[in-house]
Amino acid sequence: MRILALLLLIGCGTPIEDLNPTKKDKKYEVADKELESYINLFEEESKSRKAVSIDNLIVEYGNTADVGQGLLNLLDVTIGVCYSGSDTPRIVIDKSYWADATDTQKEVLMFHELGHCILGRGHDTRLDNGKVPVSVMYPTIFTFWYTKKRKYYLDELFLGGY
Repeated sequence: MRILALLLLIGCGTPIEDLNPTKKDKKYEVADKELESYINLFEEESKSRKAVSIDNLIVEYGNTADVGQGLLNLLDVTIGVCYSGSDTPRIVIDKSYWADATDTQKEVLMFHELGHCILGRGHDTRLDNGKVPVSVMYPTIFTFWYTKKRKYYLDELFLGGY
């Protein structure tokens, strides 16, 4: 009995609360699991390039219509915006756009806004041959070329301009 009591007192050095399977250390706050999956994908894609760990971020749905800047859809409506002026960067996504967006549109939107909030990237309005955006940081969402040249766009996002 004394040996058991001694083992319980010594333990393995792991605090009891760390043994609780329901405890989860959240690195960021997100509105739902789908948004979180794109943050996880962003971190995963960064590993083979410029490893990024997101430890301070809020992502939520909200009104983006009156912002005046941010990522635009093809109708020039703001669908996402990054507020990075405070200690905790915040991304706001237009929920009605998100509900109807394809997986590729969601990825481009989230990676664009994470490019602002996490990588500190600004908009890049350059076009290759006057037609094709050279960066995910282009201020209007595009998916055709992103799908065809996804590796190029991710390399450019994480490693800088070409």
